[in-house]
Amino acid sequence: MKRIMSLLVLLMGAQSAFAGYGSMTIGEYASLPDCGGTIKVTESGNDDSGQVNIVFNDVVNCSNFDIVSLDRYKMVKLQGQDRSRSGSFTIPKRAIGTGYNSIQVVIRSNSNKTSDTINVNFINVSTPSNPIPVPSSGNY
Repeated sequence: MKRIMSLLVLLMGAQSAFAGYGSMTIGEYASLPDCGGTIKVTESGNDDSGQVNIVFNDVVNCSNFDIVSLDRYKMVKLQGQDRSRSGSFTIPKRAIGTGYNSIQVVIRSNSNKTSDTINVNFINVSTPSNPIPVPSSGNY
């Protein structure tokens, strides 16, 4: 029993990988809790020629990012020196796909031991806490 308890204490104290998770809407800043620094995502232009801009500032523990489901944006290197990385990246909206309301950005270290995942929503859609009644046909 002592061995099991010792093993549990050892495993609980061992650090494996860090991973932060968050959500934001276009135009907001978000902190990167495990990678350090911030991310801001903005959009510009209209639907035909629009673009999404992703800006990282003062990232300490991570050096790459992926935009999940966009093959062209896998393992993109952040600019700057170790422990102080930044960068601005532009993605054409047409690359994201029609009808999508969000993208997922994963920023990580080279070793994949540290990462943060941010879901970026283009439009903040709220769900009412109480369903809105729909009138039945004929009751106008």
